[in-house]
This record gives sequence, C-alpha cells and structure tokens, in this order.
Amino acid sequence: MEKINEFLYVIDEVTKPELAADSFIIKGNKFNYLFDCGNNEQTINEINELGVKYSFASHFHPDHIRGLDKIKCEKIYASKHTERKLETVEVTSRIEINDGVKLIFEEIPSSHSKGSCILTINNEITLLGDAIYPIRDMYNVTKLKETIEFIKNLDTKYLIMSHKSHKLIKKQVIIFFLERIYSKREQNMPLIKLEGNTFFN
Repeated sequence: MEKINEFLYVIDEVTKPELAADSFIIKGNKFNYLFDCGNNEQTINEINELGVKYSFASHFHPDHIRGLDKIKCEKIYASKHTERKLETVEVTSRIEINDGVKLIFEEIPSSHSKGSCILTINNEITLLGDAIYPIRDMYNVTKLKETIEFIKNLDTKYLIMSHKSHKLIKKQVIIFFLERIYSKREQNMPLIKLEGNTFFN
C-alpha cells in the first residue's frame, strides 16, 4: 500500500492471473473506507487486515468489483447497475459521509459504463474509476458532453483515474482533454471514434 497523501492510499492494480484495478483506501478519524477492489488475493487480504467500514464500487466491470464480496465491511455502496453484478450492495446515486474526511460518492454520466460512480474526498481529490475512459475507443457524444459539464461543476481540485493511480491531474487538464475529444464529433454521428486513445498516456 502506497501513500498518496495524509488520507489517501492506493494498492496498485495487478494484471496476473487477471486484471484487478487499483484499490484505494481512505483513512478517516474513526474508520477506513475502500474504493474498488479487484479479485487479487493479496490485495483482499491486505484490505481485510487493515479493516474497512464501507466499500464503494465505481462500476460493474469485474476488474473493479470481483473482490468486493470478499471484503469484510458493513456495506458496499454502488449504483443500481452494479447491483446486478454484485448483489450485496446498498444502492445509491449519492451519499455523503463525514469522518474527519468528507466523502461524497455519486453517479457520473459516462461513456464507459452505465452507473459509473466517483468518490470525492475533502472537496480536494476525486477518484474517477474508469468514468472518463472510452469504451472500445469510442465516446457517446451526448454522454461525453454530460461528463464534461458534470466535471466542470464538481467541487474538487484534482482527479485520479483508475489504472493511473499515482497521477493527480488538475481538473482543468481533464476538462481540456475531454473537450478536445468532444471537438472531434461529426454532424449526425452519435459516437466519436478515436484512433487509439492516447490523450491520457
């Protein structure tokens, strides 16, 4: 587990035997909280030894949730779309928790998957999961516009994308790149097809 700042830690993703996304630990005054957990035995054991009160699922893709049902916690919060893949969740579109750190878990419009959720910590850092990635190198034009507007209105300074967990990216930079992608839309075309999504590499 590596420290990002005084309240946020990350356990890096692994790719073998299967992809398991980054797992983020948020340390409150009384409890620890978890954002995402892939099915990696070592990560699951480390999290359970540390102990978490609540877990949050960014979206329903297996590399982000397959390990969550093995985590010992009171509740797993997720969107209704994630509930279809992970039955033991508390469904919510938004929840706020205060424990020395302020956590806001909420849904965000996303081309990547239905019911994508993000977690904002202390109005300072937002964990995006995969919410701003395309799906199969394509963005839905309408969803992308909604994503851009949502992020513009988000009360945060930095964003962290899953799979790039050590990069705190300024909100304005993410908006710039997404607007650059949006500018590639063509009239009467519902999707923006990228020739390899290299903007965030």
